[in-house]
Amino acid sequence: MKASAAILRSPPAVCVELVPQIGRGTRARAAAPAMVLAPRQNGCNVFTTAIDSRSCTPLACRRLTAATSKLKPCWSWARRLKAATGLPQPVIAPAFGLGSNLQTSLIGLDEAVGFSNAEQFRIDGFHGGWNDDGSNLTGYHPAHTHLYPLWTGNSSLERAGRDAADALEYMRTFEFRPYHATNRPGGYKPGAGAQYPNGTFGNQLRNLAQMLKSPIKTGLIAAAVDHGFWDTHEGQGMPNPGTAGHWDWYGNLVEELGRGLDAFYTDLNAADLMDKVTVVVQSEFGRRFRPNASSGTDHGYANVMLAMGNRVNGGQMHGSFPGLDDLSLFQGQDVSMTTDFRQVLSEALVDRMGLPIGKVSQVFPGFGYGSSGVPNIFST
Repeated sequence: MKASAAILRSPPAVCVELVPQIGRGTRARAAAPAMVLAPRQNGCNVFTTAIDSRSCTPLACRRLTAATSKLKPCWSWARRLKAATGLPQPVIAPAFGLGSNLQTSLIGLDEAVGFSNAEQFRIDGFHGGWNDDGSNLTGYHPAHTHLYPLWTGNSSLERAGRDAADALEYMRTFEFRPYHATNRPGGYKPGAGAQYPNGTFGNQLRNLAQMLKSPIKTGLIAAAVDHGFWDTHEGQGMPNPGTAGHWDWYGNLVEELGRGLDAFYTDLNAADLMDKVTVVVQSEFGRRFRPNASSGTDHGYANVMLAMGNRVNGGQMHGSFPGLDDLSLFQGQDVSMTTDFRQVLSEALVDRMGLPIGKVSQVFPGFGYGSSGVPNIFST
């Protein structure tokens, strides 16, 4: 299972989608209940959402047809947003997907650029450095310039190739590795002393923050970041603070997520960008309330979502919490859902991205947007 963060950048702002991962290679997305986390000074909020995520994965951008019982691909909400409103002209791309594969929330958006590690966003296999400009050598052409002649047509593949070549040309000027006073004085130094956690998740958030603080942010409306290995069917762990080496699989993941979000907020807020950037965190499904026989928890019905940013109405629980007693649990074992995840994302698009309410149905077909102020997570 994976947690995914969507980073929305309203005009001019960004929404980041963070997606917790089911496990290696799993690319599903599903509904999650909602917990909203505002900037730290405002506290955090919680609310629950609304789709049976044990068997259905609506964010995976697939629909089951009754006639054939086969899964058919469809456009992601980001692609439908483009169709509904158009997108500003970006420096590189309107959306970035940081992960091993392009997130399903960006599927169909041909202009989206995906990569796992910005430091490795490069071309290998050429003799010599792909990034060299060779300005002192007559007739020398750096490796990245040889890509353009390959993509001269107008097919979707060739357009994507040109987008990738443009991105390579621009991003090769970045030093994405962390700052070091002696070894790497030109490296990236986060603002306000922000400290990203070690590992892929922290590196990707740091890369994204660096890009958001550069001209690349022009025309960028969304980014998606994955955070994986939440599928705790076995040995979920039992926290035992103060005991060295205690096993707490789930707690360690939550700590990494929290530290990453804290650093991302601290870094961008120091650059006065958290008024423009909104982070929404959701998983494709929840965990059951009751443990299984393997000291873990199986797939559950409802879940929580998080929202972070200076335009988040924080310090409160959004929606209603159904309770954990036997009568309140769904089918006696799951947290009941109270809020459809599409309501949360729709509010983000309406309040932070300026999407007209009348066009919400174009982005989320079949969903009835409620504009009555519930759960009222974001401010404009």
